[in-house]
Amino acid sequence: MTVNFFCGALFAGIGVYFLAQALVSIYDARQSRHWLSAPGRIVDSLVHEQSGVDGPGYSVQIRYVYTVAGLEYVGNRASFANFMQSSGRGRAERFVRRFPKGASVNVYHDPDEPNESVLVTGFNRDVLGVSVLSLTFIAIGTWAMTAA
Repeated sequence: MTVNFFCGALFAGIGVYFLAQALVSIYDARQSRHWLSAPGRIVDSLVHEQSGVDGPGYSVQIRYVYTVAGLEYVGNRASFANFMQSSGRGRAERFVRRFPKGASVNVYHDPDEPNESVLVTGFNRDVLGVSVLSLTFIAIGTWAMTAA
């Protein structure tokens, strides 16, 4: 066993992990397109900046309340396939403008588990990017293992 094999196995393993996460997100996102809508209100919506090796990163922190069958629920998931972390502040700010604090919104919830909710149903291009990146890691890892 060589270093190439172990590095390849690590790369492939990381790729498999993230691909599995992306596939779960795709499945959940597809299901969310058929969820029921309930009235809700945005409680918190802000851009959070965190420092990183490559400079600052930005994420959206959101919290909303909604009512289903007379019971109030609290949610914080924007969507299943929305990876709301970015090196660009503009994208996060656009999302916060779309869902500002105090706004009335439609919250989509699983009819069988009303505590599972999102603000945006379906999936977006981010999940496809994660899938392609995951497949790239798997391919590089597999190549490194077989070249060992």
